[in-house]
Amino acid sequence: VSAAGLGLIVCLVLVFTKKTHFKNYLTVILAVAAVIAFVQLTNFSAAGDYYHGKDKEKGAIIGAVTMTIRCDTIVGKSDSSYIPADGVILPVTEFDIDESDTAYDILIEAAQKFDIKVENDGSAGGAHGMTYIAGINYLYELQFGDLSGWIYHVNGKAPSVGCGEFALSDGDMIEWLYTCELGYDLD
Repeated sequence: VSAAGLGLIVCLVLVFTKKTHFKNYLTVILAVAAVIAFVQLTNFSAAGDYYHGKDKEKGAIIGAVTMTIRCDTIVGKSDSSYIPADGVILPVTEFDIDESDTAYDILIEAAQKFDIKVENDGSAGGAHGMTYIAGINYLYELQFGDLSGWIYHVNGKAPSVGCGEFALSDGDMIEWLYTCELGYDLD
């Protein structure tokens, strides 16, 4: 039943119950308008549409980057099925980039394309510079000790800005790495 159809039903109930005061109809009309606006302005998508959905619409392609997601530091520390035996969650994979893509954007694109669960904290949407990646592939911060969690490297180095602020350039290599010691165990 659509919102407009539901509104019509409520109006008919009002007529038949003899509650024909103008305020009653106005309330129904405003409620129906609010529901219609909510549905029209909200981008609903099922998990199947989000994962393996359409590829992200990109502007002018300025190049390509490669990305990998690894958890070598925790191989053998748990019998979790989310820890691959070789530590590779996503092998080195190439992604086209446009001028606005960040390390965060490519991570989310990979998550959608390859069904990898990503959980983040911080702002979302267009202003995701302060985004902190709390979990990838059901592996979370602090899960393997007080200093454990996800960090990212670009071209072998840990950037000094958040993943949502790091603007990518053609040829960059992004690595998402699980660390047990604030990154000191990755060298």
